[in-house]
Order: sequence, then C-alpha cells, then structure tokens
Amino acid sequence: MVFGWVVVAHQLGASFAAYEAGLLRDLLSSYWLPFLMAGFVCMIAAIMAVRIRRTGIAAKAL
Repeated sequence: MVFGWVVVAHQLGASFAAYEAGLLRDLLSSYWLPFLMAGFVCMIAAIMAVRIRRTGIAAKAL
C-alpha cells in the first residue's frame, strides 16, 4: 500500500516538473533555470539521504 503511494507521488512530481520546465522554457527561451532548479532539488535529496541514520539490526551488522 505504501509503495503505491510512493509511486503516485513520484509520478505527480515528475509531471509537475516537466510541465514547469516547459512553461519556464517558453517564458525564458532557455532551459537554464529549470536545469538549475532540478540540480538544487537533487542536492537537497542527496543531503537528506546521507543524513539517514542506521538503527537496529542493520546498524549492528556493520
């Protein structure tokens, strides 16, 4: 059940990002800003992923 909601959220985010990038391309005649925004979001996601702490059995195995 949770996996289904993750997939739905991913698809909604992807469709919003594609629409927004196209809209900004039409307004600015360049993909520079959407590219920069996507890179910024990726950096935030990478920082969040690195900050995940291991607990329980997985942490004891290391």
